[in-house]
Amino acid sequence: MLFSNSRVISESPDSEVFEQIVRMSSDDVLIAIGFPRYSRRTIKTMQYAHSVGTKVIAITDSMASPLTELADISLCAKSEMISFLDTFVAPLSLVNALVVAVSEKAPSELYENFERLERIWDEYGVYEQV
Repeated sequence: MLFSNSRVISESPDSEVFEQIVRMSSDDVLIAIGFPRYSRRTIKTMQYAHSVGTKVIAITDSMASPLTELADISLCAKSEMISFLDTFVAPLSLVNALVVAVSEKAPSELYENFERLERIWDEYGVYEQV
C-alpha cells in the first residue's frame, strides 16, 4: 500500500511463489520473514532471489536461523513462546520501524496514495462510517 514498486509475495504453492518472483533482479530487494519452524518455501524463495542477484534482508529470531545464511542483512527480533502461542511483539515492532523509515523517504507519494485510497474506500463503502 505504500509504494507502487512494492509487492507482497503471498504464501501459496511453490509454483505460484516462483510465478510471483520470476521478474526479480539485482535491482530489487527481498525482505524475508521467518521464525521457528522455518518455512522451506521462504528459504527456497531466498535461494532464488540470491541466485539472480537480488539483495535479501531477513527478519528472523536469531543469527542461528537458517534465513541468515542466505541474507545480505539479518535483522533479529526474538519471538517468545509464553503459552501455546508465540508472541511476535518484537518482530512486529521491527517491521513497524522499517515501514515508518521507508515511508519517510517519499512522504508526498505516500500521502497521495493514501488520499486516493481514502476516496476509493469512501466511494465503494469499504469501511463502516462511525
